[in-house]
Amino acid sequence: MRLYLIQHHLVNKLGHAYNEILAWQRVLPQLGCEATVFINQHADADVIADTGGVPVFPFRSGQVLSDDPVISHLQSFTVLGRVFAETLRDALPDVRVDEAVIVPFSTDIEVHGVALWLAGLAATHRPKVTFIFHNPDFAWRLDEASSKLRGNISFHRFAAHQLKQLLPADRMNFYATNKKLAKLLTEVMQVPFAECSLPTDQFEEPGGALDGETIEPIHVGVMGHLRPETGSHIVAGVLENFCRARPGKRIFIQGSQPQIDQISARLDAVTGAECIYWPGALSRQDYFRRLQSVEIRLLPYMCERYDFRTSACFAEAVSLGLVCVAPARSWMARQLKAGWGAGVLFDEFTPENIGAALVRASDALPELRIKAKLGKMDWRQKNSATALVEQVIDGLRRA
Repeated sequence: MRLYLIQHHLVNKLGHAYNEILAWQRVLPQLGCEATVFINQHADADVIADTGGVPVFPFRSGQVLSDDPVISHLQSFTVLGRVFAETLRDALPDVRVDEAVIVPFSTDIEVHGVALWLAGLAATHRPKVTFIFHNPDFAWRLDEASSKLRGNISFHRFAAHQLKQLLPADRMNFYATNKKLAKLLTEVMQVPFAECSLPTDQFEEPGGALDGETIEPIHVGVMGHLRPETGSHIVAGVLENFCRARPGKRIFIQGSQPQIDQISARLDAVTGAECIYWPGALSRQDYFRRLQSVEIRLLPYMCERYDFRTSACFAEAVSLGLVCVAPARSWMARQLKAGWGAGVLFDEFTPENIGAALVRASDALPELRIKAKLGKMDWRQKNSATALVEQVIDGLRRA
């Protein structure tokens, strides 16, 4: 089967898109599938070389075009949807009905864009389509007491309605990365969503050297793409509180150069802070090897952003048997309470509350590490790139 993977937000090695597309490319040939990958036209040269991606898309998923909150979503939906459709038209002039387009990171804009593109094709040339949703619209709010959703769902509903006018139900598949999100989007978009596996990689056990350097254990790791919803603006305060309470613990912090400059200026003034700073991206190999040296993965995330949303950073940690510090009232908390992994939860998104949770995790580390190691192999089997790709391909072949 010929597939077209649309990773239009893939620009660099930060975040999860880079590792996920490599995982897709590793698994698809095992299933007898050929794939062409289309990525962002601003992608770094090493990303293009590593993935073989064709750089054609001029925007990233979630890009905001207007500062006016009244028209922001409408403008992004209409303009970016049209650009998405035009890019697909130019990139796939000879697409066939027996082929499939997969958008591994989807929103209402991508569904709208695909529908606009399909409308310009003869019905005999329209391929199957698959969308994978990782997030809800962040403007939505769910009233837990009444189970009522508050927010504008019209864009999602309209995008799905467009698509249903162009393809029969068995030629389009929708997935969400967790059960709660799948249930919500099924109601919002009036199309069936299935829960899918997370594309967590299969990792080797720790050991060996890292570019000739001995890997020393790291007590606390802050790794990945720091953004406001992942605590970029409070992580320095969290670590400052922890270092004052438990001096002498080794901490590894990855972020952009400006983020590292800000964090280091604050932590270097704390007596007893032992921090290793890494500005910018790590190679895939270095990232996972350093991650395997971590004892506690700090996830200072905003709970309201991660109630319906999964965390690949958490999934990586569970698959490696790492202890986590994560927000209560979140997808991560539900996994921990279900017996996946081990960690400590914080109730408030403040440096003091998260720092105190990190202290508790540090003090209870021996017991937590035993629990974290127990279920990691089961998690890897349930949530892996292989499981996800097999599920998606099986859905396409059943149509």
